[in-house]
Amino acid sequence: MEISSLKTSESNSTVSSPNVGSAIDINAKAVSAASKGYQNYSRPGLSKLLKAIRVDVNYHKAEGCYLYYNNGETEVPVLDVMAGYGACLFGHNYPPFVDVYQQLLQEKRPFLAQASERRNTGLMGEKLNELLQRATQKQFVSLTFSTGAESVEAAIKYADFRRKSITSQVWQQFNSVYCNSRVELQQHTLSLAPEVAHKLSACYGVYAKKPAMELLASWRDKVEEQLHTATTLSLSLKKSYHGKTTGALQITYGEPFRLPFAGLGPRNEFIDPSDDAALTDILESNSLTVLMPVVNGNVLSCVEQKVNLVGALFIEPIQGEGGVQPVAAEFLQACRKEADERDFLLVFDEIQCGMWRTGTFLHSEQQGVAADVYLLSKSLGGGLSKISVTSIDRAKYDEGFDQIHSSTFAEDDFSAGMALSALNELDNSTDLVDNINSQGRYLLEGLLSIKDRYPNVIRDVRGVGLLIGLEFRSQIGRDSFVFKVLSEAKLLGHVIAGYMLREHQIRIAATMSNNFVMRIQPPALITKEECDYLLGALDDVANIIERANGYALCRYLVNLERSPTSFLLAREFGAPEDVEDYRGRNNGIPNEIDSGIKSVTFVGTPPSAVVMAEGETSFRKFSKHQLIQFFDQVSELLGPVELQTSTIKSATGEKINFRLVGIMYEPNYVVKNLRRNNVKHMVADVETELQDAIHRQDQSFGLGTYTSIFTNNGKTLNSDQISITTGNALTVGMGFRGIVKSAREKNIELGSATLGVLGAGGNIGTVYSELLADYLPSLILFGRENRLERLYDAAHKIYKNAVEDILQGNFLPSSVAARLQKSETWKAAREKIERSGTNGIGEFIYASLDEEFGDNIPVKVTSDTKLMSMVNLLLTASNAPEPIVFSNMLGKHDIVVCDVAVPQDIDDSVVRDCPNVHLIRGGLCRMPDNPEVSMLGNKIIGSGVAYACMVETMLMGFEPFKGHGSYGPISKQQVHKFLSLADLHGFELESVKVTNPFDQKET
Repeated sequence: MEISSLKTSESNSTVSSPNVGSAIDINAKAVSAASKGYQNYSRPGLSKLLKAIRVDVNYHKAEGCYLYYNNGETEVPVLDVMAGYGACLFGHNYPPFVDVYQQLLQEKRPFLAQASERRNTGLMGEKLNELLQRATQKQFVSLTFSTGAESVEAAIKYADFRRKSITSQVWQQFNSVYCNSRVELQQHTLSLAPEVAHKLSACYGVYAKKPAMELLASWRDKVEEQLHTATTLSLSLKKSYHGKTTGALQITYGEPFRLPFAGLGPRNEFIDPSDDAALTDILESNSLTVLMPVVNGNVLSCVEQKVNLVGALFIEPIQGEGGVQPVAAEFLQACRKEADERDFLLVFDEIQCGMWRTGTFLHSEQQGVAADVYLLSKSLGGGLSKISVTSIDRAKYDEGFDQIHSSTFAEDDFSAGMALSALNELDNSTDLVDNINSQGRYLLEGLLSIKDRYPNVIRDVRGVGLLIGLEFRSQIGRDSFVFKVLSEAKLLGHVIAGYMLREHQIRIAATMSNNFVMRIQPPALITKEECDYLLGALDDVANIIERANGYALCRYLVNLERSPTSFLLAREFGAPEDVEDYRGRNNGIPNEIDSGIKSVTFVGTPPSAVVMAEGETSFRKFSKHQLIQFFDQVSELLGPVELQTSTIKSATGEKINFRLVGIMYEPNYVVKNLRRNNVKHMVADVETELQDAIHRQDQSFGLGTYTSIFTNNGKTLNSDQISITTGNALTVGMGFRGIVKSAREKNIELGSATLGVLGAGGNIGTVYSELLADYLPSLILFGRENRLERLYDAAHKIYKNAVEDILQGNFLPSSVAARLQKSETWKAAREKIERSGTNGIGEFIYASLDEEFGDNIPVKVTSDTKLMSMVNLLLTASNAPEPIVFSNMLGKHDIVVCDVAVPQDIDDSVVRDCPNVHLIRGGLCRMPDNPEVSMLGNKIIGSGVAYACMVETMLMGFEPFKGHGSYGPISKQQVHKFLSLADLHGFELESVKVTNPFDQKET
């Protein structure tokens, strides 16, 4: 799509895309320093999001529909359809308003002159009254503040002030009758009607047989308590947004904003705008029934009087932040009727949709309903000043309020002067209002056309004038891993916003309450050519999503976007067919599952950025470095993502639903944070999923990859409501079987083989050593000279296990136990056992065998890595940050090496230079009768195959498991237990893992 450029207009109503020269007034170094200041000292939390989606630019100039930033090489113009959340209706630095502001400064108008007549504030109030009277036929008083949230707070306060005033009037009426009646009762000129005692008993629980004077006193006390302890209730709508100050937040529907501050501020209830009956029910349940005294002749009786506790109902006629949702006129009419009948304030928050943004001064004019209170801000300041108003129907205004409610910076001549100019400009300028209506219709038609072309991408288009919502569909059900993750993590809208900025130089944003809705609120100055450019860019985004091309949307995150241009509207879009189509080329959507059966949850970090690219075909265009950069960029924002749920069958006929959840931190990121002991945020993500699993009543909760490491093998997680496991027992068990299988395939005779172990002092290395000692006659445990103590403990334990096997007569002829039994040491050891038991037997045997066999001892502890050249089998399970085994350390004979360390212990040179070495990474499991199940993102391991840690979680779902599984340190006995369960349910060793999923290979 080629779009012709515009000439720069001299008029006040149009500012086109300018042809910017090479002059730059803000140097890159200054911009960088300012950005760091903002990130570190102003908004560190928000800055993370801005940086992650690459909208963290520093705009140094604004004019018309454009903002400008310096990218270090040139000045980049950006078409701004976000327009200050709609505040820039006149565009940026609207020339007539700049003139007004300069004039006010030149005239040296006072900025702070409280407790005086404020000229421009009065003129602005008069103009507002004129416009409001024209729209509603009512007179208004306007209170002035600085921000929209302040005007909301003032309305909440005024509603409470007015409601208490009404309640006070009821009390005065009661007390007046009470005082006169009390005197007359004492003088016996007045009698108490018999029904009064019964009604007091029914309504207030007063003892009905009290004397008349006591009944009267109790009546007064109860009514006083009833009226003076009642609290005001505010009402607002579901999906509403009214601000983030304490009071405004309580009438804002979005839970992420409101729930952290629950309990602060006024009482509020939310109403569904599609349910008129709900409004009536809430109003009925929030009213007092007061027994009011009535004198008829010489008899004091009572009547029931309803006293409403609702102070105000707040409504945005178009809910902007809630997703640009117009509220139906019929509902507004019902609210108007209830407000009149029950005497509460109907407040229209037109901060976003008012000021002609939808084509009329108030959007509610188009709906034919008038409010008692109007809130205006945003465009009221003309894009140059901070100002808001709370305009109240004079007939319902109490002048006592403005004597007790004030603000230091309200009513200044500058802001009020700008607001007066803005009101006059729009009231008198038919061109601006006509452009709002014509370009609004044009944009709506264009967006609806895009929706028709991409119904699987665009869910809805709605809005009026230049307040439009474009709602994208969630892509969770698509076969694209990346679009699924972005949708699940509620990041799709943010990434679209970043793409639009970096690829098309358009500033747009998703609503905070619904990340799938892009809010389009351009200035009234926007031209047809600029609308065409915006529509072309949005069509481009929709086409990318339609074709499941994650690379095209996300490449900007690793700085692969097109170079920016200084003349925006001259840029051409590629044809739709230029976007490569990846539909049906990814791993497919999650399998259908059986409902009503037990479920388990397994969480894990992705094995690597490269493996993740296996599930997103378009990402294979990225290099290894770019993939890591991509996940580094967004990992902290992604959080837990449900990747797949599959129904898994056991050989016994049992079924479970296996839920696979990704904790989306790339391995390099995790390792970096582990070294810094900065794991709280990662543990918090796991805790979130654990609580969800408990809520779903899952049978077990499994921890995979790095999640078991940064939760201290699960010990950080505390719950007696669900079985937790790291899967380490079965992982070690299948790895052990994989080593034995590989050794036999390489014709390594186990009866004469030597096993070397790196990391035997750790729990995993120790258990592997214990298991293999049952098959092999010789083990060498390698460690650093100053850290051999734990290796000696491991050796002593192996010898103690061997003693138990000999005593039970249960050992193989190739085992350490067999060698021990044939040694002279065994005779002495047996005598020691008979005298004092097995306590300390491991230490005794090690010392005796060392003396008997010397270097040929069955289990040897050493720091001499030269002995590594002797081993036939090598297990590495250290916690070293870098590889520690190199090609020159190994022998030339056939060797099976099993590297289970994270990160890997084996240097790449071993694979490259040692053809005699068979490197494996552990064992994979074949699932029984599950050939169709393929774990999303794991095509490399094949269909019907799963990692052993996943299978352990499954086994704990099949079995009535009590307590935790592999939780904290594991034991040799646990390994055998889970191997037995795997055999029972038909899960077998499929193959050895010959690739390291943590190895970042170039793509």
